[in-house]
Amino acid sequence: MALTAAVGALSLVLGLLVGVQWGRGGRDEAGPPPTTPTTAAPGTTAPPSTTAPPSTTAPTETTPSTAPSPTGPPQAFPDSTNTGPAPGLTLAAAEEHGYWELDHDLEGVEFVGTIVPTKADITIRNVRIVVDNDVAGVFNRLDVPGVVVENVEIVCDNEDSPGAAAVVNVAVLRDSDLSGCADGVKVGSNAVVEGNFIHDLHFGPETHNDGIQMQGGSDVLIEGNTIVQLDNGQRQANAAVFIQDASNEIRRVTIRNNYVDGFGFSLRLSGADIYESAIVDNVIGPSHLWGPFLLDKGAEDAANGNVATGNIRPDGSPVAAG
Repeated sequence: MALTAAVGALSLVLGLLVGVQWGRGGRDEAGPPPTTPTTAAPGTTAPPSTTAPPSTTAPTETTPSTAPSPTGPPQAFPDSTNTGPAPGLTLAAAEEHGYWELDHDLEGVEFVGTIVPTKADITIRNVRIVVDNDVAGVFNRLDVPGVVVENVEIVCDNEDSPGAAAVVNVAVLRDSDLSGCADGVKVGSNAVVEGNFIHDLHFGPETHNDGIQMQGGSDVLIEGNTIVQLDNGQRQANAAVFIQDASNEIRRVTIRNNYVDGFGFSLRLSGADIYESAIVDNVIGPSHLWGPFLLDKGAEDAANGNVATGNIRPDGSPVAAG
């Protein structure tokens, strides 16, 4: 198939806002500005190419054409069968409940509430978290470095936590299944988000849902994820990946080889203070409201060194911005 050939060739933490208003989930330009971000955890990723991006135009809100619903990602991308805790693993009920200040590695438990790492370089693996609050499943509030989250399932309780994000400000998020939250992931500097299945986000009265959201920081790799979300008819789904210079400048973010479908613009770089970043070699489904990807609000300035190239449809045909 054309998709198989194309995908075979395709080759997070956060400048997080300490005072971020969780009830709204993802922000777009219409929302209030965020507060000062926290200090990023150490680590680096390779910067993308700095070739000038193609010229783009600002979004226009038009009535979307009828498009098929996403039926799931292509076989090469993550889904519910290859993310989350290891198959057949029995998870023990955690002794903690609510707001867990975690100072050690954690594995093989099911927990209800929010895990707050308090020690550097801990790993949370093969864990299921049910979020019953308005914060997050894993919330690196203290900005400790080196937090790794992998093979974790996080489900937000829609009745109690419509404004929550699943994961906030970790160094690595890998091979995890995130659903039911207003936002999937909030990232800052020196983060890797790879191999995750982010889906079925929760719409609330004031949410602008994002699969992955970044509002300041540098050196982030977003690769090999599946991020899908249909709109609810009220146009609240914002972007599968939304990179916006709302709190600080952004440099060297690479969005590569992901499968995304739905949202407003599925992938978006928005702001004049985004530099040396790239939307490259992604597979973009047809169910977006306004367009597959967009560089706008200054991100399209050739002097910023942002690029958007090699993005395709599931059938292998090239995708143009807007």
